[in-house]
Amino acid sequence: MINIELTDNTIEYDGYTLYQIKAINPYKHNKVYKDILGGYIDKTSIITDNAWIEKDAKVYNCCVLTGNTRIGEDVIVNNYSTVSDSIIEDKAIVTNDSHIQDNSTIECGSVVDNSTVKDNSTVRGNNFIKNSIISDKSSVFFNSTVIDSKIHNHAGIFGDNTIINSIIGSSEIKDSVIKNNCVIDSTITMNAIIEDNCIVSNSRFSAK
Repeated sequence: MINIELTDNTIEYDGYTLYQIKAINPYKHNKVYKDILGGYIDKTSIITDNAWIEKDAKVYNCCVLTGNTRIGEDVIVNNYSTVSDSIIEDKAIVTNDSHIQDNSTIECGSVVDNSTVKDNSTVRGNNFIKNSIISDKSSVFFNSTVIDSKIHNHAGIFGDNTIINSIIGSSEIKDSVIKNNCVIDSTITMNAIIEDNCIVSNSRFSAK
C-alpha cells in the first residue's frame, strides 16, 4: 500500500530538489493521520510500508525506509542508506551507505557514516560512527568516536571515548582511548589508554 504522496512544496538541498510528503492513509504505528504533512524526499520509492518522515527531515539520493521506521525532525538520511523498523531523530545524520535496522535508534546529533547499527542497538548524544558495526543490543553514548571498529554483544560505550580499529564486546567503556587492533571483552574500563594489539578480557580497572 502506498501511504504518501509528493506535494508541490519543494526545497533545494545539497543539489537535490526535495518534495514535501503528505500522508494519504493513516499510520497507526507512527500516529500519523491522513493529510498530515511530513518531511522532504526526492522520490516516492524512498518510503515503503509504514515508514514516516517528520517535518524538516530530509531523505534523498537512493535511500530506502521500510517497516515501522520513523525519521524525526531535522534529521538527514542520504547517499544509499537504508533504515528498517528503527528510529532516527534529534538532528542525527545517517549517510554514505549506512544501514540502521532491527529496532535500533540513532539520536541527539549523532552521525553514522558508512556503518551498520542493528539488533536493538542505540547511538545517542553527538557520537561519530564511521566504517563500523554496532550490534547485539550495544549502546554508544555521548561524544564518542568509533572508527573502523566492531561494538557487539551488549557492549556499552559511555562518554568521551575514542575507539579505532578495535573490537569491543560485553564491556563497559568510559572516557578511554582504544585503538590499533585491540580486542576488549567482558571488562569495565575507565580513563584508560589501550592500544597496539592489546587483548583485555574479564577485567575491571581504571587507569590514566
